Amino acid sequence: MIRAFQFDRTLDLAAFLQRKAQEWIGADLAGDLVRLWETTEDAFTCFPIPIWIYSGWGVWYRLFIRPIVPNIEAIPESDRAYYEDFLLATTHNRTRVDFRYDVGFDLCDPERAWLAVTHMDTDLFPRMDKAVALAKSLLERASTPSARACAQDQYDRTRALLYWYRTQRAVTAWVAGVHTYLNTTDTARRAACRELLRKMVIDDLQNTKDLLALWETSQVQWLMISDVAETTFIYYKNLGDLLKRKLAITAGHENDEPYVDPEFQWRVPGFTKE
Repeated sequence: MIRAFQFDRTLDLAAFLQRKAQEWIGADLAGDLVRLWETTEDAFTCFPIPIWIYSGWGVWYRLFIRPIVPNIEAIPESDRAYYEDFLLATTHNRTRVDFRYDVGFDLCDPERAWLAVTHMDTDLFPRMDKAVALAKSLLERASTPSARACAQDQYDRTRALLYWYRTQRAVTAWVAGVHTYLNTTDTARRAACRELLRKMVIDDLQNTKDLLALWETSQVQWLMISDVAETTFIYYKNLGDLLKRKLAITAGHENDEPYVDPEFQWRVPGFTKE
C-alpha cells in the first residue's frame, strides 16, 4: 500500500536566518549578521546585469586579470598573451579588443551601458559600501574565536563581491564610453566619454590593487581556483601574479584615445578580404 505523506513546506525565513546567525556568530551579533545578509541581497537586486554573459561567465573572458583600457590594442599583443592564451576567443574574435561584442553577438548597446552605469553608481554601490562597513564592524566587535572566524569570512566575501561588481562596472563603462565616442562627433559628448574612460581606468587599477590585497592576505576560500592548472574555465594559484601583470601593463593608459579597429575580425593570417 502506498502511503501519502504531507509535509509542511512553510518556512519562517526571518526566524531561520536569525537562528543560523546565532549559531555562527553568537547571540550578541546575530542581528547585525542578518542585516549584513539582507543588505547584500538588497544590493544584488540593484545590480542591472548589464552584460549577462560577463556576469555569468566572467572567468571565460578573464575580466579580473585583463587590462580594461580605452584602446586595448594600445597594449602590444605580446603583452596580452598571458591572459589571451586562456581567453574564450578565437584569433579573429573581436571580443579580444571590444567588450561590446563576442563573435557576432552585440552584448550591450551604448545606451543600455550608460543607464546601467548610472544604476550601479546610484543604487548598487551605496548599498555595497554599507554592507562592507557592516561586515567590518562585525569583525571589529567579534570577541570569540568562532565569532571572529565567521565575521572574517563574511568580511572577505563581501569585499570580494564588491570587487566583482566594480569589474562589471568597468567593462560596462568601457562599452558606454568607447562606442559613444566612436559614434558621435559632438565635442562635449566626446569629452564626457574620455572622462568616463579615464576614471574607469583609474578606478579599475585601484580595484585590482584591492583584489590583489585580498588575494594575498585572506585565509577564506572566497574564489574557486584550480589546484592543477589554469584553464579557460577557472583561475589557478598564480592569480596574484596575473593581477600584478595587469597592473603593470594598464598603468599609463588612462588618457588613451578610445579606438576599436572596425576591420579587426577580418585580420586573420593568410586571409584577404574581398
